[in-house]
Amino acid sequence: MSAEPIDLISVPVFGHTLFVARADTPLVPIRPICDVLGLAWQVQHRKLTSHPTFAPAVTMMVTTGRDGKLYEMVAMVAEMVPLWLATIHPDKVAAKVRNTLIAFQTKSAKLLYAAWVCATKGLPVHTGKRVNKDLFFQAARPTDWLEHPVVDDVMVLRHQEKVLTQGFKAERGEVRRKANALGRQVGLTAGQLDLLAWFAFSTPPASEQPSFAFEPGAEA
Repeated sequence: MSAEPIDLISVPVFGHTLFVARADTPLVPIRPICDVLGLAWQVQHRKLTSHPTFAPAVTMMVTTGRDGKLYEMVAMVAEMVPLWLATIHPDKVAAKVRNTLIAFQTKSAKLLYAAWVCATKGLPVHTGKRVNKDLFFQAARPTDWLEHPVVDDVMVLRHQEKVLTQGFKAERGEVRRKANALGRQVGLTAGQLDLLAWFAFSTPPASEQPSFAFEPGAEA
């Protein structure tokens, strides 16, 4: 358990607010998820801490509540959250939260991890707002942007577009539209995505290019 309080990042997930710790590892408090889904906290806590797969991924953390007091919270590494949620059958929860459970099982870990990456890399945490040019150039290195899960998906599409031959003009255009639509979800313009794609596809994978920065006048 950490003696120092750890800040929590609020993450909107399908109409609910979950949290991920601003820590070296993306830790997700489990109790808020149980509360949303109507799961018995004591039962889930006992299952997680006694299970040989889940127990190593569970830890205690200290955070500051809205009242200014310190609270201990049980948290789990983000990548293990969907595995835990998969042990809960949708038919075992109330009908009103069944779709929420399914959404959490399939999407929550990625959204929580994306928020953690953004917070630790100095990128905008919440999606849907256009990132202005100054923020894009100053917030982080291109390698940091490329760690964002959504941007990674964009680069997969851009690679698909790249390998399509000239005879597939319509298909290339459709792939580009999908990539740009994904980019808009995290506020990036088509031009900013072009710059990231140039960096992603022109930089050797083993190179981190530590001297390269998306800053006006920066030297490569």
